[in-house]
Amino acid sequence: MDPIEILFYFIAGFIAQLIDGSLGMGYGVTCTSLLMSGGVGPALASGCAHVSESATTAASGIAHFKLGNVRRDIVLPLVISGVIGGAIGAALCVFLSAESPVIFTILVAILLEDMGVLILYRFLVRKGEQSTGSSHVEQMKKFSEVSVRPQWLSFLGLFASFTDAIGGGGWGPVATPAIILEGVEPRKVVGSINLTEFFVTNVQAATFVILLPTMRWDIAIALLIGGTIAAPFAALVCKKLPVRSLGSFIGIALVILSTRNILKAAGLI
Repeated sequence: MDPIEILFYFIAGFIAQLIDGSLGMGYGVTCTSLLMSGGVGPALASGCAHVSESATTAASGIAHFKLGNVRRDIVLPLVISGVIGGAIGAALCVFLSAESPVIFTILVAILLEDMGVLILYRFLVRKGEQSTGSSHVEQMKKFSEVSVRPQWLSFLGLFASFTDAIGGGGWGPVATPAIILEGVEPRKVVGSINLTEFFVTNVQAATFVILLPTMRWDIAIALLIGGTIAAPFAALVCKKLPVRSLGSFIGIALVILSTRNILKAAGLI
């Protein structure tokens, strides 16, 4: 690559991780879309994105953990099932050498768009009604008391990681809103998803490296450096944003990403 291309992928990695580390979604989708628009095949684009994430997720997970944005009871069930689903999805992505089937992409996108609307309703409308007369401390206490069934988290991890590997992005967009809709504090969800993603992504990346006939290490490293630099800043943004604002931003991002995926699958963009 020439210096301009290196700078482009560096900036792409930085922006993608800034979004992902703050909102719990967007890295894989952003990077894969940029690579494919530049002529990189779907499997190779997904492979480069996941190889770069092996470092960015480590930096992000550590930053979130140090800032107290992680719930350990959420992490373990997601890790175990996510590793399994990620390996299967990555292998299928290589063997099929194509994007996920159009009907699968559209159905998942519609599901996620509905989640985005529900999150917006919860944090823009319903949260405004419920927060009247409640202190910030009382709202945080309510969030801390919410528990999520391990069985549900295991299923979610399997589905989210499979979707992520075969489609080049989906771990955050699937897992983050699903857990938020269970009533867990948004920053705890984002932090837990980012930490868990380290384990899932490394299994996916290893699968791509083993099965792909070639790997664009120059692209992966440029993305990696940009994303790793952005990770601590993104975790801090997540920590500092008010609950209502963070939840609303996540809902908006989910609606935008899902709409884009539907339009793309339908051949309209």
